Amino acid sequence: MIKSPDEDENYHDSDVLPSAKLDPIVVFNVDVESGCKFQLGLWKPRLFSPKIIGAPVRRMRMTMDEKYVQDIWLLLKNAIQEIQKKNNSGLSFEELYRNAYTMVLHKHGERLYSGLKEVVTAHLETKVREDVLKSLNNNFLQTLNQAWNDHQTSMVMIRDILMYMDRVYVQQNDVDNVYNLGLIIFRDQVVRYGCIRDHLRDTLLGQVVKERKGEVVDRIAIKNASQMLMVLGINSRAVYEEDFERPFLQQSAEFYKMESQRFLAENSASVYIKKVEARINEEAERAKHYLDESTESRIVEVVEEELIKKHMRTIVEVMKIQTVAAKGESEPERRETRSKVDEDRKHEIEAAVVRIMKARKRMQHNTLITEVTEQLKSRFLPSPVIIKKRIESLIEREYLARTPEDSILDFKSKSLVLVLFLILDIMWYFVQGKALVKEDDASSVTTASSTTGVATTPCVPGTSSSGTGGGGGGGSGNNAIVFVQNLLDLKDKLDHFLHNSFANDKIFKQMIASDFEYFLNLNHKSPENLSLFIDDKLKKGVKGMTELDIETVLDKTMVLFRFLQEKDVFERYYKQHLAKRLLLDKSVSDDSEKNMISKLKVRNLP
Repeated sequence: MIKSPDEDENYHDSDVLPSAKLDPIVVFNVDVESGCKFQLGLWKPRLFSPKIIGAPVRRMRMTMDEKYVQDIWLLLKNAIQEIQKKNNSGLSFEELYRNAYTMVLHKHGERLYSGLKEVVTAHLETKVREDVLKSLNNNFLQTLNQAWNDHQTSMVMIRDILMYMDRVYVQQNDVDNVYNLGLIIFRDQVVRYGCIRDHLRDTLLGQVVKERKGEVVDRIAIKNASQMLMVLGINSRAVYEEDFERPFLQQSAEFYKMESQRFLAENSASVYIKKVEARINEEAERAKHYLDESTESRIVEVVEEELIKKHMRTIVEVMKIQTVAAKGESEPERRETRSKVDEDRKHEIEAAVVRIMKARKRMQHNTLITEVTEQLKSRFLPSPVIIKKRIESLIEREYLARTPEDSILDFKSKSLVLVLFLILDIMWYFVQGKALVKEDDASSVTTASSTTGVATTPCVPGTSSSGTGGGGGGGSGNNAIVFVQNLLDLKDKLDHFLHNSFANDKIFKQMIASDFEYFLNLNHKSPENLSLFIDDKLKKGVKGMTELDIETVLDKTMVLFRFLQEKDVFERYYKQHLAKRLLLDKSVSDDSEKNMISKLKVRNLP
């Protein structure tokens, strides 16, 4: 029997109008064809009852029997199945929404939610998954992508019908919303089902390998599959990462490990660098076009690791060998080498451009050409036309970028490929230093063989009083000064690279020191030459240099002294030069002499 609002324990004051009290008038028993039975009561308000003042009207409560609930669910189930079959044109979405609303309103949300899960799962298992399995060997990606698109479309329609369930039941029970539920079921029942998961991974990896080998692949299909894996992660990269990206990076590491060995065996260092650059650009472009954008940095890191980092020392050694091996060729070989040199000079020009732009960040186009010419003129005189072409090439490869002003260029770093260009440039300086040492050593031998008497003896001040001997000593002294000054200039250039291009990297610093020590000691006269250079700077009358300038130069000579292996030979020459300066009163100052001796003592010279 229906209760009055005053008797109903579930009744709240908020269910009626303010300032009202209800008295019963009549009660009706209603039995409709749908099976819903309820009582309808009419009540007369008693105004201004103090008990319920301030309460709004409530809706009439009614109960639903099981048969009525079942009828509504069957109606919704049939509609969901029709949507999945793409036969939704005759459905009334407004009526379906009202029915779903009724079920949730009368506390049947759990039945509706579980029923939806069963219907979607059954459809994916019996229809979609079977179709995908049949296509494993024929149009697999296309079939899977089409099934995925159809599933997304149907879940959007179903979500619209069950919107009230999403707002009420899903939030109250902390379960996945309708659309996400559909994604989870598709992931578990289709994409990650047994052989489908393995075949999808192998197919995607196979398509990437084919494209790396130059074959044409269906980029749209790969892109759609990648995006599907990202969406199935539901605000996470987990599915994409586990099912594709991680195996992709592992396979790429193996691929480039083999390719690096083949590249190094078949190509010169400069060609190897070009191939590395091309591969990095290919992988970055691939990630942008049909993989997730977050994969770009990861795959580029793998390529750099396998093609550059693991072979850095080998590349440097190959650069040294190939640059030095160019000497001593026959005339036909020289002509062939000449064409290769012209090609390699392109890389030297690019290295100079990158080095300048890295330091300056932004420059006028014409100013850049002038500075490149100035830097390279000691080696060769590049044509402005060739420099312009190399600048355009760097712009195309995104090392540089044009500003809106067009005549101004911006620098853009491209990771380890830039480092290789700079290494190539550094290698030239090392070869130049080795040649410098050998030329000085050869000139010493020539002087000794063409001069009689004293000239065959190492040039030590005071060992000869003859005019011929003195003249020979002076000439040798001048050569020694030039020789040491050239080495100091070379060291400054290498230090500039180390600081500005490699951020004082410890490994490069050790490599530069090791190689500098090697070629400095190739010349047996290096200890004598260094002593003569210091002697020249500590004498009176050095033109164009202040005491501070002299002190700076002497500090630099201590770097060369540290590289000397025959420090005892240097000590013998230095003592003789020092004695002569003091006896002839040619020393620039006693303080300078004391400072120099202190510097040598710090470096363990007695």
